Amino acid sequence: MARYFIMIDMYNKKGLLGEKSKCFLGELTDYDGLIKGVKITLLLRSGNITLKDDVRNIKSYFDKNLYRFLDKPHSNLFFDVIINQLAYPMHSNVKCNFRYSYTAKTTKMYTDVTVYDECRYIYEWLPGLHQIVSSFENLSWQYVFRFALDGLIKMRQNYNNEFFFQGSIVSSSVEGFESKKLEERINLD
Repeated sequence: MARYFIMIDMYNKKGLLGEKSKCFLGELTDYDGLIKGVKITLLLRSGNITLKDDVRNIKSYFDKNLYRFLDKPHSNLFFDVIINQLAYPMHSNVKCNFRYSYTAKTTKMYTDVTVYDECRYIYEWLPGLHQIVSSFENLSWQYVFRFALDGLIKMRQNYNNEFFFQGSIVSSSVEGFESKKLEERINLD
């Protein structure tokens, strides 16, 4: 989505945006704020933004001292979790989605019902930014948080690896910890 909005912004500035896209942008309440947020997020993830000393120290702790399970946690995991703690994101729950197909007269039609989850249990478990280091020093606390995050990673990793990149705890080949996949489409004809 970030790449999409950056591209749309570029086309919009060059006057190359079609009417339907302009109409879509008109539906967004704070387009400029959205673009600013996307750019800041991309700069954070690429390391091209100067962090304040306290945030840099917490990120450094996160990078060096986080217990290594299956994956060495990528530094983006820190930013994703912190940003999502503040932003109340919605995550697609792949196991609860329904996919249908049917024929309307002679045209094959498709529809999907997509269920989203706020996953507040993950973000509410995480303390505020400046308490992360003391919380993560307690390995049992960290285990609970990381296993909950692993479930979210497995839910998304086949469809969107932008978020929670490289943070799996248990291999996807272990029964019960597999990456989740969309169910086959149900034909209603």
